[in-house]
Amino acid sequence: MKKCPRCGYENSDNAAFCEKCYYPLPLTPLKLTKCPRCGYENPEGVMFCEKYHYPLFQIPVSDVQQPSKEEEKPKIVLKSSDYIMLSIGSVITSFAIALFFLFYPDMKILYTVFNVIGTVFLIVPFIKVNKLYWSAVVGSIGIFFLSPNSLVGVLLFSFGGVIVSTALRELYLSVKDNIVQFSSLLLLLGYLFGMFILNFYMVTISGYALLAIYSVQQTFKKNSNPG
Repeated sequence: MKKCPRCGYENSDNAAFCEKCYYPLPLTPLKLTKCPRCGYENPEGVMFCEKYHYPLFQIPVSDVQQPSKEEEKPKIVLKSSDYIMLSIGSVITSFAIALFFLFYPDMKILYTVFNVIGTVFLIVPFIKVNKLYWSAVVGSIGIFFLSPNSLVGVLLFSFGGVIVSTALRELYLSVKDNIVQFSSLLLLLGYLFGMFILNFYMVTISGYALLAIYSVQQTFKKNSNPG
């Protein structure tokens, strides 16, 4: 009998956990009398077969502690609705950036609202993997202050864009699609170089366009093959 070290309950010899409180029980080898190799019946208490010297004990599989696997980072698995959000977010965000270059310094509130809404659509599908991606929405407000002479606006706007690019990089590691990788790269380059030359922010429109095309393709694919 195995006595539970936690509650003192007497358990059967084969028990791996206490039958009363489910506490792990000490390991006790199962002793055999019949040799698993030759079938010879040995007297009780013998550790090895008297005929072939084969071990007459075995460790219960249930008692063996399996090596714990390292916690894997959750992969991004997007549904059809997520790809719809990505396509909408890409269109709205690129439209906001286009409005900035067409009408700056006018219509600030309009293109800021579009940029914030577009970023929300882009980020929501990735929140389940990393909640810090919400910070991209804060960065999207930077377009309101964006100007060649505003360091705060440039840094804030680029920060939000780099977060979006990082989220797409995570998506690429899951789907291994070159379009996603290229889209992420264009966004990263556009937002980083845009800090020094404002016109480089226009490169991000190409990145969002690629993402929109990819998202629409995936939406149709998932709808046509639900499984």
